[in-house]
Amino acid sequence: MKINKRAIRLKKKREKEIKLIIAEITKYLNKGSSKKQKILEFGCGAGYQVRYLQKLGDVISTDIYTHENIEKVPGIHFIEANILQTPFQDNQFDLLFSNHVLEHIEDLPKAFNELKRIGNDNCLYAFSVPTNFWLLLSIPSQLLGKIKLAIRKIFRPKKVT
Repeated sequence: MKINKRAIRLKKKREKEIKLIIAEITKYLNKGSSKKQKILEFGCGAGYQVRYLQKLGDVISTDIYTHENIEKVPGIHFIEANILQTPFQDNQFDLLFSNHVLEHIEDLPKAFNELKRIGNDNCLYAFSVPTNFWLLLSIPSQLLGKIKLAIRKIFRPKKVT
């Protein structure tokens, strides 16, 4: 079985990132309350961050499509939904979270109106977006991977039939 080193590096980077994000969110969550936090993660993709968010409360994860691996996430409550128009009640959530999603939304005013509607009065809105530094680090690693793949294809020994 071939180990995908790029996938391992990406996973480590994502784990470090989500741990830092959760540490920051924890500072601001309503800790005086004894009730379990109701959390919505929108743009969850394959549900990678759910297990970290579950440490903070009950999580509902959404995305505009159903990722092929979403069912493999233990304890996930997934709903296919667009953040511009959700199936949720007013004032339902204590935390609204997304990571690298807002930059993909074309109608941000409509999205923020919907987020405001479903977040309660004390809702914490936690959004992570790529920074210039993050982009600067990501582009060379992606480019390097494509160059390596091209070199392998060019110099791969031809099979004799």
